[in-house]
Amino acid sequence: ESVIAATKQLKKTMIKDLLQFGFVALNGRGSLLFQSSSIGDIPKEWFVLPLGQVLSLAYRYPTYYGITYVSQGIPEIRGELLTEDGEILLDQSKFRYISKDTATRFPKTKLEENDLVFSIRGTMGKVGLVSKELAGANITANLMRLAPDNRRVTGNFLRLIILSDNFNQR
Repeated sequence: ESVIAATKQLKKTMIKDLLQFGFVALNGRGSLLFQSSSIGDIPKEWFVLPLGQVLSLAYRYPTYYGITYVSQGIPEIRGELLTEDGEILLDQSKFRYISKDTATRFPKTKLEENDLVFSIRGTMGKVGLVSKELAGANITANLMRLAPDNRRVTGNFLRLIILSDNFNQR
C-alpha cells in the first residue's frame, strides 16, 4: 500500500511538472526559456488560450425528459462512471442503455474517442476521457460533452489540465 501511495504521489508530481515546465524539463534535454503568462511562468513555446478556443464543441442536453431505457442499445455515460483519475469505467453492468432512435434525436451527445465528459450536476467537476471502447456512447443531462480541437490540444492533455491543482484553484 505504501508503494502504491508513493507511486500515485510521484505520478501527480510528474504531471504537475509536465504541465508547469513542459516535456523538456522532464527529459532533461536543452535549456528552458520561460515567459510570463496569466497563469504563471510557462515554456516560451507555449501559449495560453481560453478553454472555449481549444474546443470544437461544448454541449449539454437542452432537455432530458421522457427518456426510455432499454436492455441493449447505445451506452449512456453517467457521472457515477467517472473516476478520480479522469477515466470512465468500462464495467458494462453499470451502464444504462438508450435506443438508437433516442440517440438519433440528440446527435451532439454522441461521444467520439478523445472527447471529455465533465460533470455539471450531482458531483460537480469530475472529468472523464472517452476511450475507443466508448466512442458512440451518449451522455446524460448531468454531463457536458467537451470535444477538443485536435489542432490545438489533445483530449488527454486537456484532461490533465482539468485535473491539475492549478486549474481547480482558479
